[in-house]
Amino acid sequence: MTFVIKYSNMFEKQSKKGNLIGRSLMAAIFVVLMTVPNTVLARIPNDQYFSELWYLQQINAPAAWDYSLGMETIPIAVIDSGVDVDHPDLAENIWLNTDEMTHDGIDNDGNGYIDDLYGWDFIDHDNDPRPDLDGEYSVLGANHGTISAGLISAKGDNGIGIVGVTWQSPIMVLRALDSMGTGDPDDVASAVDYAVDNGAKVINLSFDGPINSLRLATSLRRAYDRGVFIVAAAGNAPEDGNAIDLDREPMYPICFDRDSSENYVYGVAATDTGDQRATFSNYGAACVDISAPGNRVISTQLYLPGDFEFDEPYGGYFKGTSVAAPLVSGLAALMFSLDRNLTPKQVTNIITETSTDVNQKNPEYVGRLGRGRIDAAKAVLKVTELRRKPPIETYVPTSALTPDGTSNRLVVTSAGPGRDPEIRIFTEDGLFVRSFNAFPVGFRGGVSLALGNFDGTRHSSIVVGALAGGGPHVRIFDLNTKPIGGFFAYDFGFSGGVELATGDLDGDGLDEIVTGAGPGGGPHVRTFDRRGNVIGGFFAFDESFIGGVDVASGDLNGDGLDEIIVGSGFGGSSVRVFSARGERLFEFKPFGDDYTTGLQVDAEDLNSDGRAEIIVQGKRVGDLGGVAVFDGTGHYVGRGGSIPSLYASLTNWNFQQSKMMTVWGSLMGESPQVTLSSPGRLNFSFSAFEPSFRGGVRAFVIE
Repeated sequence: MTFVIKYSNMFEKQSKKGNLIGRSLMAAIFVVLMTVPNTVLARIPNDQYFSELWYLQQINAPAAWDYSLGMETIPIAVIDSGVDVDHPDLAENIWLNTDEMTHDGIDNDGNGYIDDLYGWDFIDHDNDPRPDLDGEYSVLGANHGTISAGLISAKGDNGIGIVGVTWQSPIMVLRALDSMGTGDPDDVASAVDYAVDNGAKVINLSFDGPINSLRLATSLRRAYDRGVFIVAAAGNAPEDGNAIDLDREPMYPICFDRDSSENYVYGVAATDTGDQRATFSNYGAACVDISAPGNRVISTQLYLPGDFEFDEPYGGYFKGTSVAAPLVSGLAALMFSLDRNLTPKQVTNIITETSTDVNQKNPEYVGRLGRGRIDAAKAVLKVTELRRKPPIETYVPTSALTPDGTSNRLVVTSAGPGRDPEIRIFTEDGLFVRSFNAFPVGFRGGVSLALGNFDGTRHSSIVVGALAGGGPHVRIFDLNTKPIGGFFAYDFGFSGGVELATGDLDGDGLDEIVTGAGPGGGPHVRTFDRRGNVIGGFFAFDESFIGGVDVASGDLNGDGLDEIIVGSGFGGSSVRVFSARGERLFEFKPFGDDYTTGLQVDAEDLNSDGRAEIIVQGKRVGDLGGVAVFDGTGHYVGRGGSIPSLYASLTNWNFQQSKMMTVWGSLMGESPQVTLSSPGRLNFSFSAFEPSFRGGVRAFVIE
């Protein structure tokens, strides 16, 4: 049995000249989108003009972005007619199956789908989920999935086009509707199953139809039970009739749960600019849970330069419950980015309870447009309020990394508090290569920095953490500066961020991420895999200690497993070493009981014997601290007032076997210098940031 999908009116697309391309469509439908006859905004030159997007203002999205911009580890499955994965405003936000090798003809991840890099086409049964123009199509049908995707997650702050409700959450592209609007419920069910099995947190279903499919209902309930939030459009009035009362004439998938004890499909009706029911929107107390703007909407569309039907990357104005539902899906993604452990029921309750009442403006539809119209800011704020507030991290000065090897190297730097969160990359000769912002421009709390080997290549990824004022947000970038992951290391209530280290804790040849909480609360250390899943955690010192901690990792005993080294912050004088499981191995006080300014730690194999040494630096050079080296059991090896003087004191310590180069940055209060040194001699220094900057610099070497 198949669904035959109709659109709500005959208008598919508005050309850049404002002419309507009309085509009558088949009568029974699934997809619920209309275009409004008006002059199209064919291209928006910069998404800084999101004020043009009135619907984002109405749902308070800008205020919600103060809490979250979305997260790369919260995929949203768009089950639709396909998405333009190469669209300039979507390409960076398309989900990438990192467990699959590119076009090698092998099902590398064993999920039953070969080369499913971006999702899957459940109609043609191949790995190309883009809209299909080889057969019969309508322009709006081909555009439909791309329109939905743009409303959810068009890239934010990239200087072009529009912005989605979430700026950076990935779109998992699942094609289950063809380009004329025909869909088989079994294909949709298969797409739902794929989304669940491959990590989607939200599923967007911008379509409706009269067929009550048991298999699709079962798949949706399974998704809900697995923690996936499901959003479905209420549907639009038929071309030749009035909007449908879903209590009398149920449509699906929105009404699958109307007789269920669980509200596992979150139904969305459409409102206009005045919060009144959009005249085309279906309604009903049993199926509709919420309303969202669904009129005069601009979004991305299939972009094929040179093709007269698809030669504009943006279009509108669109209207329909199809464009209302994606706004709710984007909001759910923002909420999951703050707490990925939220249940679908919690998301449902929060969105519903924080919505804006629309009953007074819709007296004829009281209770039949859901609880109200979504308010993104109130919803995300509610998520933060529900989370307990743990310790607060703060800035810790520069850490150092000493990779071996003789190939050409790059130096990655980040700045401490007082400037935008820019990561700058230089050659080992100090020549500027490129830069990017680790977090939104305007955040000036400082950025912690580490390198991670997550795919079998040495130091293949850049790991950053937000420091004071930014929350404990960890993000991962590849060496081309493309974001490939991210998570919150501690509860979102942190206002100080997170300290970082990476190391192979389990001996599989790939790094894990170690985080440390800073001043303001307990000395909490946690470990994560590259996807942000928690592996373990422990308190490095007494839980009452509020000075914060610094973290490092290194194989101290040569057994192939990194240990975790923790330095106490202000008020403490100890370094403690733990196994990956959190078992305390030993403790020492590098500068004695009286040194309580705080300790920065690192671990490197300085003499190439297969066992890392522990490097400890006082946070204020010139007081009782400085820099000192200890072996893997905590016994003193050497000390200096600075790293150069440390090397001078270690010239007889078998450095001839070492090929390493060490890089370190300036402390807070000093000029922003980065210095590279090899054993026994000082190489050179260069300024990583403007000379007036005094927030401290962190630096690492990559090959």
